[in-house]
Amino acid sequence: MPPKDGADTASHVINGWKTVTALEVEKLISSSLNKTCQLDPVLTWLIKELRSLLSPFITLLFNKSLATDCFPKKYKHAIVFPLLKTDNLDASQPINFRPVPNLPYLSKLLEKVAKTRLQEFLYEPDLMPSHQSAYRKFHSIETALLHLYNDLLVASDQRKVSGLCLLDSLCSFTDVCVAQRHLTWLMNCVVCQTCQHDSDSDPHQIRINSST
Repeated sequence: MPPKDGADTASHVINGWKTVTALEVEKLISSSLNKTCQLDPVLTWLIKELRSLLSPFITLLFNKSLATDCFPKKYKHAIVFPLLKTDNLDASQPINFRPVPNLPYLSKLLEKVAKTRLQEFLYEPDLMPSHQSAYRKFHSIETALLHLYNDLLVASDQRKVSGLCLLDSLCSFTDVCVAQRHLTWLMNCVVCQTCQHDSDSDPHQIRINSST
């Protein structure tokens, strides 16, 4: 019998987004890097200098976004820089480049706010897979490789044959399962992205324009 929809079988559901506080926003601003996107009207260092003054207004904007399931359209625009996937690839072939988007500063902050709430939801009832290394504290590709290496050594000591299947890490995809109420906000954040060359700047840059 085919499995039922995730929404029908889920034992843990996010009932509502936790309210964003001015202190939380101020801490996020303080810990952020001094990187500025060409789409930002103000330099990042200036926002950090005036964070105590600006954080209440940014907090109001973020709470409104989460409450209305609306991700601001301007936050979906990004300047994309093409970087070679590895140094030994042919730079004349576009397929050998990885698109690296540079999003507006407030867009990055809002994404961090949502990420923190999703992580808290997954951590509290221990919903994260025990062997997952991505998107969790104190875990990385290094810890994943160490775990795999240890398993191979243990199997070898036990005179067992090991089979290893590796995925192409040059293309990565992320899946998340959430309730419909919050799925609306997440879909609103990433839906319908298109790209075009930005003729007003570096010819090697691409501007991504997202629309709902």
